[in-house]
Amino acid sequence: VALSSSSSATTTTQTCPNDNAMPPSAPVILDDLPRWELEPKFGFSSPFSEELDSHLEQTKAMAKAFREKYEGKLESTDSSTNGCSLLEAIQEYEEIAARKGLVSSYL
Repeated sequence: VALSSSSSATTTTQTCPNDNAMPPSAPVILDDLPRWELEPKFGFSSPFSEELDSHLEQTKAMAKAFREKYEGKLESTDSSTNGCSLLEAIQEYEEIAARKGLVSSYL
């Protein structure tokens, strides 16, 4: 890109660097990247661990049981007729959501 400015006495032309130019490529050094120890926080030794697979399967089973237990049964305000209270449903849902969030944060 060339910019020109003129005055009554002289004309000056400046050249700006190309905004789309890529910097010279730097070598990629993967050995120097930080390593985070996530097992104490999440309880999984790796993204491919059996613990993670088991956690996901248990969470799926909990979600399926939640649906079977509460689907279509929370519309009534009288918990004595269907045995389901809104508080119980919310507490179970919170547990399922926390388990899903743990995996999402880990991966």
